[in-house]
Amino acid sequence: MPQKSVPTLLEQIAALLEIKGENPFKVRAYYNAAKALSAVEDLDAVIKSKRLKEIEGVGDAIAKKIDEYVATGNMTYYEELAR
Repeated sequence: MPQKSVPTLLEQIAALLEIKGENPFKVRAYYNAAKALSAVEDLDAVIKSKRLKEIEGVGDAIAKKIDEYVATGNMTYYEELAR
């Protein structure tokens, strides 16, 4: 698993989106996904078994970003926002 926890990374994305003045629904989606994933008992198992989208609050776009992060240790979307 990469350095940052997935929920922490999603919270940071939400904060960056908020700072940029993004759509509040998009910001909330990342906060909600982070909260939902924090409550998952064995997140590693859920990620490895490709069941992220089964978790309420995790849609296609967020699941793909998490898959990229787990596979590569980086998330292009986060890196672009952080710049």
